[in-house]
Amino acid sequence: KNDCLRLLGKTHLRHDINVNFSLTVDLDGINYNSSNPNEYFQDFYNTQGNPQTNEQLRSRKDTGIDIFTSAIDFTGKISDKVTVEFGAKGSFTALDNDIVVERLETGGWNADDGLTVYAEMYENIGAGYTSATIKASDKLDLQLGLRYEHTLTNIDTETEKDVVDRNYGKWFPSIFFNHKINKDNSWVASYSRRITRPSFFQLAPFVIFNDPNNFYSGNISLLPSFTNALKLEYRHKAILLSLQYSRDENSISLFQPEINDGNQQVSTAQNLSYRDNFSVVLSFPIQVTEWWEMQLNGIGSINKIKATYTDDPISLTIQSFSFNGVQKFKISKTITGEISGFYQSRNLLGIMETKPFGGLDLG
Repeated sequence: KNDCLRLLGKTHLRHDINVNFSLTVDLDGINYNSSNPNEYFQDFYNTQGNPQTNEQLRSRKDTGIDIFTSAIDFTGKISDKVTVEFGAKGSFTALDNDIVVERLETGGWNADDGLTVYAEMYENIGAGYTSATIKASDKLDLQLGLRYEHTLTNIDTETEKDVVDRNYGKWFPSIFFNHKINKDNSWVASYSRRITRPSFFQLAPFVIFNDPNNFYSGNISLLPSFTNALKLEYRHKAILLSLQYSRDENSISLFQPEINDGNQQVSTAQNLSYRDNFSVVLSFPIQVTEWWEMQLNGIGSINKIKATYTDDPISLTIQSFSFNGVQKFKISKTITGEISGFYQSRNLLGIMETKPFGGLDLG
């Protein structure tokens, strides 16, 4: 059972200074409260299938989140070829999370101190940015951007202050070239640096039991991930060929398993040291006949990760590919048919390897 209460508010103001320049102001707020109680009844059997013992436990998670954001943006057209934008944004978050796990023992319910925790978090993020769109020629467009973010994050628990205490600033540049060679051919080159912050679900402590010795939980020490991405893309009519490379520093991977002090397996989101991804993307249509057409898309990738949160550092490299396609058939003037499908080869999910999987749909 998960009971939620959400209150949201939004204000948007826009002022057109003149025909070329405008100013916008946005104010947003949300109050979120969630209650998630669970009860577990567990029976234990021996290898012959005979009942041995049973156990009853319960967990409760109460979460409250308050978020307020404010933003101001100024957009202007300096000339027919140059458009600029400036802006600033602030985000202010307060979170409290109370998780209690209890076991029914002689004399009543007793808290499991290893799984019971109360945590408070506040996070303030301030950002400023500027960007420009430039039409350098009839065939070349440029986009340039620069953003600065400063973050304050603090997390306390009942037993320990400043479990997380971060104060840092980061720059995020971006550049984009789009060159139209002729009506059938064009190419794009881009570079960007971006941040992926852990969600509150990934951060907030919680306990969901899969079995008595295997459960899922949050990770209050999770760091944001920073990505540097390069892309080179060539397009000929409807055929697309793209080369992409990215490196994720502190890459966030969900539900990574490890063994705790109680010899239980706990799966939480973890930061990898890095994740490198090099991929080739090819997409093209095929008109087989007047009544039969296809759209085919394929991606080949090389992924490399390194994890140091484990007792011994782990380095893994894997080659993978994925494919998806759609085939459409004109059966009559009023009836069409479609076959679509996808396939994903083995891949890495953090330090785990997923098996190949796919699907096929008929319509």
